[in-house]
Amino acid sequence: MNFPTHLVIVKGTEYFDAKVSHPIFPHSISESLSDPLLYLSIYLLSPQEKRYVDFPITDVLQMMGRAGRPQFDKSGVAVIMVAEAKKSFYKKFLYEPFPVESSLADVLQDHVNAEIASGTVSSKQDVMEWIGWTYFYRRITQNPTYYGLETADKEDVQSFLSDLIEDTLEDLQDAGCVSIATCGKETEVRPEFLGKVASFYYLHYKTAALFAERCHQKMAVQECFEALCDASEYDEMPVRHNEELLNADLASQVMEHGGFAVDTRNAEDPHFKVNVMLQAYLGRLPLPISDYALDTKSALDQSVRIIQAMVDVCSNEGWLGSTLNCVLVLQMLSQGMWYTQNTTQCLPGVNEKVAKKLTGAGKGSLPALAHFAQSDYNKALGLLKRSGLQHNRAAAACKVCCALPLLEARAEVEEGGACVSLEISMRNFRKRATAYAPRFPKAKQEGWYAILAREATDECLALKRLGFQHRGRLRTKLRAEGSGGLEGCHVVLASDTYLGLDQIVSL
Repeated sequence: MNFPTHLVIVKGTEYFDAKVSHPIFPHSISESLSDPLLYLSIYLLSPQEKRYVDFPITDVLQMMGRAGRPQFDKSGVAVIMVAEAKKSFYKKFLYEPFPVESSLADVLQDHVNAEIASGTVSSKQDVMEWIGWTYFYRRITQNPTYYGLETADKEDVQSFLSDLIEDTLEDLQDAGCVSIATCGKETEVRPEFLGKVASFYYLHYKTAALFAERCHQKMAVQECFEALCDASEYDEMPVRHNEELLNADLASQVMEHGGFAVDTRNAEDPHFKVNVMLQAYLGRLPLPISDYALDTKSALDQSVRIIQAMVDVCSNEGWLGSTLNCVLVLQMLSQGMWYTQNTTQCLPGVNEKVAKKLTGAGKGSLPALAHFAQSDYNKALGLLKRSGLQHNRAAAACKVCCALPLLEARAEVEEGGACVSLEISMRNFRKRATAYAPRFPKAKQEGWYAILAREATDECLALKRLGFQHRGRLRTKLRAEGSGGLEGCHVVLASDTYLGLDQIVSL
């Protein structure tokens, strides 16, 4: 709660951590721990277990910062209630400054991968020099014991960093992000496609390794969805005390309503929680507690860049079916509905019953209804009202239909037979092309994928992401990768937001 008060009481400094936790303050040695840095080392490096743990000191300081009302008081009071054994520890940290240490070593693989992908470093020696300019290097020389070194001697530091870089590069190579080659005494590193994708989308290197392991030519929609939920970005999704029971109950509801099957024995896993929350979001099911609404929003915030990276990985391998299924998952998440539902159900007030009536009237798909509304608004409004919508809801649905981006495209093969020229125009172009995605937690821009496809052999020959910012017409070229020419090919225009607006453009 963001408001000041004269008196703040921090009624206890522990909370129950169900996933990653640190030990309770060791009462038996508390009086002998005169050095707070030694306690911090024990606190941060202890094994993971489920139990009550201490709040971070920074959180306690943040709570104390609420004390005092500048417009009313000359002072404020903060009371911290702790066990007697912790009293001296908290007094020392609250009244004396303490150093800020670096956490770069915990995520060094991601930073080194980004530097390699951008071309900043190309050898092990370059990585060593790059680390020499970091805060991490400064703190090693100032407080070596915190980082596991006995002394700050130059030889010890160099040996420690050399081993750390070696392990980091091996991790990246195992994940498929970089390739390592030894040329004489020099170790050269080169970026691989997975490493470039991870760097571009700010993904963890373990997520790139997951894509290498899980992505294949015949990925079904469920496999794409599960790969998304198993990404390392969701490792920190909180599973609070007793939430494994709520996760299992939610999984049962999801499966009862036709969702993907899950193994309820993994109910304590953060990725399991993400899976069932996103399925509940797609199925528009009620969430068990309000915390799940915030957790779902957090999961959706991460989802777009993860699935976009998966689209790039599949298209780079030339897997057409897998690429289109990944795009389908992206559309589902944007609209908050299953791909098996009638596409008109994304409109305000349109439920399954109304959608059936629209189908009976020959307007049972989103593009059919959108074309109808854009050509004759009044007739479309009357149709929606006859289908069971009240006037306000029908008007809102018609308004959305009139704003939908209906594309008109023409594709031609250029001379030589390896390149396609694509010309696209958007009806009812709007300079601010904010997508209609009312259930997605953030404002979303409309984007499109132009995919040069050969369906007979399930090949994706080229993919390009398109946007219509500040223009309603664009031209682009798609160059076929590989041999075989363009015989039997076509262009798929796939929305990254809307279900049902995709179209195939013949050559």
